[in-house]
Amino acid sequence: MEKKNYPEITYLRGMAILMVLLYHSIIVYPIDLRADAIWGGIAESMWYVQMPLFFLVSGFCFREDGHYGRYVWKKCRRILIPHVLFGMIDLAFRVLPAYIPALSGLVNQQTGLGEGIVDFLLYGGEDPFLRSLFMILVVFPWLHRCMERFWWSRIGIYGAAVAMYLFWEDLPSLMALSYSGRFLIFFCIGYELRRHHWERIKEKAVSPWFAALSLACCVLASYCYCNYGYGKYIAVIIALTGAWFLLNAVSILKSFWAGFAQLAGSYSLPLYLMDGYALVVTRTVFVSRLGVTQPLLIVLLNFVVDTAVLLVVTHWIIARVRPLCFLFGLPYRKRVRDK
Repeated sequence: MEKKNYPEITYLRGMAILMVLLYHSIIVYPIDLRADAIWGGIAESMWYVQMPLFFLVSGFCFREDGHYGRYVWKKCRRILIPHVLFGMIDLAFRVLPAYIPALSGLVNQQTGLGEGIVDFLLYGGEDPFLRSLFMILVVFPWLHRCMERFWWSRIGIYGAAVAMYLFWEDLPSLMALSYSGRFLIFFCIGYELRRHHWERIKEKAVSPWFAALSLACCVLASYCYCNYGYGKYIAVIIALTGAWFLLNAVSILKSFWAGFAQLAGSYSLPLYLMDGYALVVTRTVFVSRLGVTQPLLIVLLNFVVDTAVLLVVTHWIIARVRPLCFLFGLPYRKRVRDK
């Protein structure tokens, strides 16, 4: 596929990572806001939009130059290396409280060293999503080649993706395969959107009326899911109507907000990797030290401060240092100083 810039896709990625930051701001420790019906419902609805959206955007951006080894190395640099680095850091924070009691208040889940290493190496640890995305990206070039070569293989592959979504709980959790099965269908949807005249689709799918319709459908589906169930079928509707609404939202973004969404989208991986550590600081300061108890204020303070700090650190420090770019999966772009 040709390499082409699609600003709205970067905006969508930015909206997705901002939803992740907001989702994490609805804390479960030291105050469990998700035990509240309203905040718990908001968090659950966001989760069913944000994670599928990441895989949908990744599928849209899928591109292979024909050299599989070079392709895999790029994915290792982009995803696997940061995943391993931050997985080890996360493991350290969960193991060290057993040896340094003063650290016990930083995390709400502790583990033993051996158990933690096995869990990370075989199952992805506390963050199986990056592992599952890496697994899909490594396998998908072969699926892509089959689909390009044999027309009937597309039906079989997409049928398998639907079946894996419907029965993902029955898949082994080894190497995050169950999560890969859960999100492969959204990756395929993004891949197909890119192939089938995206510009024409975008023109027909974006309007104020569609924005209102998609938002209403997403809210209604979320309400049905939280109150009546219906499981995976409703979850798909939440994911797709939520993505449709965000597409409409980013298509009318102007000036500052467009730049803000683009910045967040460009730095989505570092923001995702560091959010948990920033949240430890903000929730400790605002909740444990300052004693803030009002749920809305807790969420807003965590979200605004975390987002601002992470964007500043990423843009002004990490993105300007080559070794840090490598560790965080960012491309290094040398800045030429004006004379």
